[in-house]
Amino acid sequence: MLLAFKVNESFKIEDFRPYFKYLSSKKSKQIENFYFDKDKLRCFFSHMLLHYGIEKQAEIKIDNLDFNYNEYGKPSLNINHNIHFNISHSGYWVVCAFSNDDVGVDVEIIKNVDLKIVDRYFSKEEIYEFNTLSEEEQKERFFDYWTLKESFIKNIGKGLYYELSKFSIILDNDIYVKINNIRDPDYFFKQYYLDDKHKLSICLKNSNFPEQITFLKCEELLDGFDL
Repeated sequence: MLLAFKVNESFKIEDFRPYFKYLSSKKSKQIENFYFDKDKLRCFFSHMLLHYGIEKQAEIKIDNLDFNYNEYGKPSLNINHNIHFNISHSGYWVVCAFSNDDVGVDVEIIKNVDLKIVDRYFSKEEIYEFNTLSEEEQKERFFDYWTLKESFIKNIGKGLYYELSKFSIILDNDIYVKINNIRDPDYFFKQYYLDDKHKLSICLKNSNFPEQITFLKCEELLDGFDL
């Protein structure tokens, strides 16, 4: 399952504080520590989207979410269900992917970037392919590579502790990853169309990808939470 929610620019965090009873004190403090409302809202809806999705996947009612964390900070559920998840957000979009195995997802807003950073974060094979493209194609390809690479390191649970330049994403008829110049058959990739201003990629350890994104409205997302 792949869920997406767009935070409306008119939303105010005050309107959603009654729902904070579904958050841990740690999560509430994390939200309040943000200076801008848009960041508070994005953090709040990330958690509510996760809560919504886990209840759908587990088919149970959950009052509060409890997490364990690996040594790199990747969270996992502290409940007796085989549910793996990953969250990403960019701009006003929040997305959450669910699977019965490790999963990584990344969304990025397409914006102007200094493409010189390719030399720092991309592998030699990726740089070679990247340099064959026109300037306009490079902008598009940059965010293809970036979201796919991010989805991979989030899947393996190491985040940015795993250097992006140490592996290659190959954009062929199918998308795959090469580690030490050898294709790794254990990881599968897919990209989804969110809108024309964002790139969205997902990485699984199986090929059972969601057929499509489930877009949720605010009333749908919060309907199951009693006030």
